[in-house]
Amino acid sequence: MNNFEKGVCPYDNIAEILDNKPSSNPLPKKVDLPAPSIRKYAGEYIDPESPSTKHIITYLEQHLIYNTNDLNWDMRFFPIAENTFHAIRQGGADGVLKFTLQSDGTMALEMTQYGQVIGKGVRKK
Repeated sequence: MNNFEKGVCPYDNIAEILDNKPSSNPLPKKVDLPAPSIRKYAGEYIDPESPSTKHIITYLEQHLIYNTNDLNWDMRFFPIAENTFHAIRQGGADGVLKFTLQSDGTMALEMTQYGQVIGKGVRKK
C-alpha cells in the first residue's frame, strides 16, 4: 500500500509523527471550509483551447470530485486554501485544482501536477 512516493497509506509519515520526528515527505494540511464555500466551485468547466474537453467538478462530503466528459476519474480533492484543493493520486502524482473568479463573473479552473499546468477550464456564470 505504500509502494509509491505518496502511497495510499503514508506509512513513513505516520511513523515519523508517532516517533516525534520531522516529516520527510510533508503532506499539505487540509483546511476546514463550510460546505457552501466548497460547493460554489462545482460545475462544468470548458477548456478554452479544446472546447470539447469538459472538466466536471462535483461536491461530496467536504471534498471536490474531478471527472471529465471522457473519463470518470472520481478523483477526490480536499481544501488547502479558500480556492485551492489538493489530491494525492495513485502513483504519487501530486494534483492541485485552483479556482479564480474572473472580472466578467466566470470562474476559471487551473489544474496542475507537480507545479505544471495540465488543464484549464472556464465555468459560465
